[in-house]
Amino acid sequence: MQGEVLMSKDIRVTLEDVITHFEDLEDPRSTINQRHPLISVVVIAVMGVLAGASGPTVSVATVACGGSRSR
Repeated sequence: MQGEVLMSKDIRVTLEDVITHFEDLEDPRSTINQRHPLISVVVIAVMGVLAGASGPTVSVATVACGGSRSR
């Protein structure tokens, strides 16, 4: 097996799959900080990171709003 390159299979995940995976996540935020549903925040963060956002706040927000990736 020396020198052998293992390839992983492509796995297709839908938005509904991501939502289903996180839908039972308990919301730790206080009620004053619940302007948006937790599932929306989580999905936007996950998609932002997958799209190449380099940070947890401004970069994810930029990608979520259709801006360019920062690297």
